[in-house]
Amino acid sequence: MWLADATKRPLVLKGGRDQGVVLVVGLMFIMILAAVGSVAYLTTSGDLLVAGNYRQHTQAGFAAEAGLNEAKARLNLDSNNASFISTSVGAGVDPTSWSAYIVSGAFSLTDDPTYNALFTNTLHASAQSDSDYLVRIRYKRERDAELYGHSTANPHYNDGDGQLSAAPNTIRPANSPGSVIHFGGSGQHTTAGGGVNPTTAVYLITAYSRSGPNGALVSREIEVAQIPGGDIDILGAFYNEADMTFGKGKVYISSVDGSGPSTGAPATRGRGIWCPNPSPVTIPALYTHGDYAQSGSAATIQAPAGQQAIIEHGTEDLGVVALFNSWAPKATVLNPGSIPSQLGSETNYGVWLVNGDFVTTGGSGYGVLLVTGDLRTGGNFYFNGIVIVLGTIRMQGTSRIYGAVMSLSEADDANMGGTPGIFYNSCDVQAALDALGSGGNAALAWRDLDMINENY
Repeated sequence: MWLADATKRPLVLKGGRDQGVVLVVGLMFIMILAAVGSVAYLTTSGDLLVAGNYRQHTQAGFAAEAGLNEAKARLNLDSNNASFISTSVGAGVDPTSWSAYIVSGAFSLTDDPTYNALFTNTLHASAQSDSDYLVRIRYKRERDAELYGHSTANPHYNDGDGQLSAAPNTIRPANSPGSVIHFGGSGQHTTAGGGVNPTTAVYLITAYSRSGPNGALVSREIEVAQIPGGDIDILGAFYNEADMTFGKGKVYISSVDGSGPSTGAPATRGRGIWCPNPSPVTIPALYTHGDYAQSGSAATIQAPAGQQAIIEHGTEDLGVVALFNSWAPKATVLNPGSIPSQLGSETNYGVWLVNGDFVTTGGSGYGVLLVTGDLRTGGNFYFNGIVIVLGTIRMQGTSRIYGAVMSLSEADDANMGGTPGIFYNSCDVQAALDALGSGGNAALAWRDLDMINENY
């Protein structure tokens, strides 16, 4: 007889209450993956947005740089080129409120945050059409230097106009920005009053472009100036490459530096007259040298006491013709029949070329004077700078040249009479060389104005 198995129970699956856990866990993983995906999407979208903005900003920066380069290149052109931009300020125009603009693409003058319709603004179309930008060219003023850190304790320029800031770190107001800053022969920035010399002035060139159709302005700025024309060894107050004979008269030639000690300036080595070998210098016996003493019909050719001979010959040759030809393209051409009575000024040394004879009985001039014909001066004519004459020199009356004279005279052609004088002056020589410039503007500084608070 079979006995019932008391141990037998209905079959029950262990964990039956855990049914659906896999589904829940799966859903949780899906939610986590969705969150991770969302974060990844948002991060990627943000990165794409940042990358797009960076790309647009970079492109705008390149466009602004292109504008700076165009402006710098156009400043290097002469007036014979159609893309030339004149930086000369007309009579009665305040140079501190003068601006020239180059516009490319959809930009307009009002895109310049500092635009002032009351200023003297000239507009020029860009030579490029593939980039959109606006470029402003203006003179650097004392206010600009102060905005970038100039103070009496940390000077960025030598203040030569006697109008110092009221106190250290004081910034001039926009309606009174101070004097224009110039780039001197020593490389120093300096001011010299309210006038402006376009050749030696420092320029601020600011370019604006836009990061995207409706994006913010991107701005870059450079300071440029013509590097001074360099030094030449002024071998004598009066340099002549050919035979030279003086006529009768009370002529005074001095190599004593009229500007005082000329450390670092072109020197005369104490020579009043210099001629390359074998050109002779014929001076009548009545001529004397030493201290300035014009009396009777005697003349003076002076050198500093204890220095080298007043008249010397040697193998050194400045190459008058080569200098003339290299400087002539930078000159303003004058009509021999209508020479102005005033050439330049004390604050505006220029370069002047006369294709023919330079004849005058009065007036004054500053800079470099190039004459293809004869130089015939009389009366009260005064010139400060360097004079190169390819023809004859006939100075009469009380005419004076302060600086240096170079001549390419034939025999017996350098005749002087009356009481003219040639006085060496290192400051006038250097100012004339500065007026020549280097033939191009060089960048002195670069700024990303997006990184600077431009408080104009």
